[in-house]
Amino acid sequence: MRAYPFKVGAKFTIYDAIASTAQIAPITNKVVSKEKVIVPYREAECFKVELKAGPSKQYIWYSDDENRLLYQYDNGKLVYKLKKVENNK
Repeated sequence: MRAYPFKVGAKFTIYDAIASTAQIAPITNKVVSKEKVIVPYREAECFKVELKAGPSKQYIWYSDDENRLLYQYDNGKLVYKLKKVENNK
């Protein structure tokens, strides 16, 4: 997903295969904003992407640079923050 050309307001859909039910689930993605994110790794300008699958929403923050690193993830229950990057080539 991080290969998509992000800009605020952009929308795209990806399809996820659910092996346990043999179904394909659409996941709607929308770039909702661009904001500064501070994580243990460092601070960066990031695109905030909202993922919707059925009634659930999740948010992912990708860096606004050529690496498009995943800086933060929030599913409403857990928040993951980038701590370290190794061998980023």
